[in-house]
Amino acid sequence: TCALLNEDLFKQGYDKLAQSTLKASKVTDTAIEGEITAQQDGLFYTSISYSGGWKAYVDGVETEITPVGNALVAFKVGAGTHDIKLHYMPEGFIPGVICTLLAILIFVGMILLIPRKEKILAKFGKKKANASSK
Repeated sequence: TCALLNEDLFKQGYDKLAQSTLKASKVTDTAIEGEITAQQDGLFYTSISYSGGWKAYVDGVETEITPVGNALVAFKVGAGTHDIKLHYMPEGFIPGVICTLLAILIFVGMILLIPRKEKILAKFGKKKANASSK
């Protein structure tokens, strides 16, 4: 089988999509911010891989993400000019940080208490030895 690209149809689709593109003001590994002017109500479609850690905000209001094909991040945007913010935080990040901090505190506590424990046991052992010799 062979397929041909209808260049006129492709250009029409491209031109339509190019009318409403995000003008990014901030792009990092975990955040994208910018402004978009949508010609009509529709779906803001990205090429970002969908995972549960993404949150989308339109004009400061959190918006439900609709995964396209269960693979890409997309969400509804109404006609007009909007501020868009996308932020990513991996699922489990906060519990992971809490567990790490607790483990560090336990480790530091053990380092501080072990030398004291040996001194206490040494004193206790001497008192016990003295009591049994009497």
